[in-house]
Amino acid sequence: MTFIKNEAQMVLVMPSYDTLKAANSDESLGTLQPNESVPLALNCPISVESGGVGGSLEGIYIDHIQQYRNLFLTPQLEMFFTYLKLDRALMLDNGSFTRNNYSNVVNEIDSAVLDSLLEDYLSTLTKKRIHKKSHSVGLNMIVANLIQSFFTKRLLLISRMNGVVQENNPSNIDNRLIARLCDWLSDEGYIELLIQPKQHPSMAQSAIYATEKLIRRVINYRVIQSGNPVVIRNNLKEEIKIPDKKSVLLKVKSHREVLEAYSKLMSDLLVTLDGIQIPVHGRRIFNGTIDLGGRFYSSYQSLPSGDRKRIKINHEQTIELDYKTLHYNLLYSIVGTRLVGDPYLVDGYDRTAIKVISFMLLNTDSQAGLKELARMITLSGKPEQIEAVNQYDKQRAMYDRQLTRGLRADAPYKAKNIKYHIDLIPENTDGKKLVSDLLERHTAIKHLIGSKDIGLRLQNMDSNIIKDVMRLATSEGIPLLFVHDSCICKRGDKTRVKEIMLEVYKGVTGFSIRVTQPKR
Repeated sequence: MTFIKNEAQMVLVMPSYDTLKAANSDESLGTLQPNESVPLALNCPISVESGGVGGSLEGIYIDHIQQYRNLFLTPQLEMFFTYLKLDRALMLDNGSFTRNNYSNVVNEIDSAVLDSLLEDYLSTLTKKRIHKKSHSVGLNMIVANLIQSFFTKRLLLISRMNGVVQENNPSNIDNRLIARLCDWLSDEGYIELLIQPKQHPSMAQSAIYATEKLIRRVINYRVIQSGNPVVIRNNLKEEIKIPDKKSVLLKVKSHREVLEAYSKLMSDLLVTLDGIQIPVHGRRIFNGTIDLGGRFYSSYQSLPSGDRKRIKINHEQTIELDYKTLHYNLLYSIVGTRLVGDPYLVDGYDRTAIKVISFMLLNTDSQAGLKELARMITLSGKPEQIEAVNQYDKQRAMYDRQLTRGLRADAPYKAKNIKYHIDLIPENTDGKKLVSDLLERHTAIKHLIGSKDIGLRLQNMDSNIIKDVMRLATSEGIPLLFVHDSCICKRGDKTRVKEIMLEVYKGVTGFSIRVTQPKR
């Protein structure tokens, strides 16, 4: 357990840092791809030697899984280009093992590993009265997250601040217990722990990753998701109790049944990015009520589109299909008409700028919000604002690189006007006129834009369409990954998946729509 102050200390704490540093050097920048959602995304992740997992297979067999497993137990370059946040709903499945878990049979050694770790930890405590269950659940959850971060080659962020995180915390595990367990795991050599000091200006969290000592003991465990796969959150993103109303409970039951069938199908498959397994479990998250929001969320959705195209399902290449201009089409279907032409073509404006503005426009739920959007557009087009944003982006890139290397860094100050800057707005754009012209382009749905909860209502519509796609594809044994309104499928399933997407949309709206392959 060490406070990291500079690169020299980093080498002492993590001997592999020299190779990590080399991978992040200026000469290796071709391997890094900046990404808005995470500090740095891996453009060319770990390259493994040939002779590991075979090519096209009819099924996933134990011998191939064993070879795949062995790849991670041999020395290789450790590169961590992004982070995972601690998911308190992840747990280890100690009794149900599937073929994507590298073993069909749980032996006694595997089943006793977690109990053995727990007993070793408890033996170090001096308190006579200990809540054993909470310690067991906490250790289980941490190890599950470490396995996931290991397979995705990411550092795992943890908070050492006092208190209980309310968001997605079904077992109500507090941060102090997590910190104590991580300290012990670090002392025993099961993890590397990089601690950020309290009240540090960067607000960066501490990070951990599993050592080979731990991975060798827990690799046979399958990571599962505990808690309810259907979640309703309030405005503070805190999970709230599902209302005890028949109409609501029936919807929740329907959503849960589809998700459980989908999870059962996906549990027997191997989903990888450049040979590294990626987790596919997820949940539907609603906002305030069961009729707002409801999109399916999973960790792989944070991957940049350039990385997603390299995802394989059972070693087969995939393709991504999405609904063309879905939200505009849905709005027109609400008023009983069909969208004609390209919704992003407005006389006198660049299509790219209109597309950027449209995303914000369709998520604005008040007339005051439309006025604020116009003001933001005008501000974003001022030359001095554009220059300030460019300077901030450079400083932020340097900060992200330091964090990616595991070093402490001070985050650059982000002024309010920069925080709400809209990219790609041409210089000296009149925001009020642009919004007005865009609304006139879509006169038929003008009254819906800026209406109460319109963005969440549209999300609810698109998520229920995706739910029906998930249900039909699962019933036919077709595995899919979902990125909101798009579907990632095996190339061999492309034709049928496209048919399902078109069929579902027409069944819900009564209109046709285009399904395309996104440009990357």
